Amino acid sequence: MEKVTIRDRMLMCAESGETRIKLNLYKKQVRTLIDEGYTVQKIGPVVNYPEQSAYNIDWKDAVEGSAAYELLKKAAEVKPELLPQNDESDSLVPPSYSTGGGWAEI
Repeated sequence: MEKVTIRDRMLMCAESGETRIKLNLYKKQVRTLIDEGYTVQKIGPVVNYPEQSAYNIDWKDAVEGSAAYELLKKAAEVKPELLPQNDESDSLVPPSYSTGGGWAEI
């Protein structure tokens, strides 16, 4: 029987549309997750495991191109509202405030 990894557990959550999981992690694992774009929040120590702490790991606000964003896309397959919608009004550039006259016209 294969050991279930952290990534496997996170993937299982994402496949059910979830964007958060609580895990007991070592400091090195936390640094790796942060580097991969996950939001990591410490909850507290783990009883009988002084080197570990409990953490909430979240990928709802993941940046496109990160490993966390890949899980967000997987969760969005179940809950499409998780991904930001491309709205054309957001992509429009507002007009410049300048009329071109400068101080000389005053």
